[in-house]
Amino acid sequence: RPTGNVNFTGLTFSNQPMRSASRTVSAQGVRQVEIEAPLGSVSLTATSSPSVALEWTTVTAPGKALSVTRTGDKLTIRFTPPKAVSYGAGFSKLDVGLPQGLGVTANLGAGSMNVQGSFSSLTATLHAGALSVSQFHGTLSAHDNLGAINVQGATITGPLTLIADLGPVTFSGDPGLAATVRDQLGPISLSVAPRGQLAVQGSVQMGPFSSGFPGIGLRGGGEFSGSIGHGQPGYLHVSDQMGPVTINQF
Repeated sequence: RPTGNVNFTGLTFSNQPMRSASRTVSAQGVRQVEIEAPLGSVSLTATSSPSVALEWTTVTAPGKALSVTRTGDKLTIRFTPPKAVSYGAGFSKLDVGLPQGLGVTANLGAGSMNVQGSFSSLTATLHAGALSVSQFHGTLSAHDNLGAINVQGATITGPLTLIADLGPVTFSGDPGLAATVRDQLGPISLSVAPRGQLAVQGSVQMGPFSSGFPGIGLRGGGEFSGSIGHGQPGYLHVSDQMGPVTINQF
């Protein structure tokens, strides 16, 4: 078993045990929450509680790893654990329980993010890590530089934007009336139940395209278009540099 600390690519690997802490913050009057985490994974859950519940685990001095500030109706949560990984225990992590219906902006460096529940909006930027969203209700915008985007069982009430630079994009549910999905390198798999009539336009430069909707077809040169659903008009724009791209019924 290693002893002491070992530095590797900017991270310190330590044999010290992970330590945990918790905190509860009033959410009265809060409408927007900003989460910043340059290192570590974040789990975000919508709750029926009127307070913000925070639990986090990190190597050494957990009390110094988290700060919470309030400016007007905006609450900012900064998770800045030491650049250390415990042998056998992994990275630092932060669990956030927020009252449902709030707007959330999250910016993560190295670490994954899991989101569950209803928020008025979620804007997430991840630089190196996967984003998983389940049972989401609200407006959703996500950009992942290096990692997968996986959205399951969503009901999008405003614009939807999913952008991945390197990694797969998967979505199931109602994409709303203004949806844009882009990938540079990775498969796109959409399983949609549109509540409106969506004009579909898209392209895949390198890779096959397939659809379970008879109203969508290839138009040549990797471009595809068509119409799906019924009701209020909207759009679904999809593009992938290196596919495959699949659009099926949910």
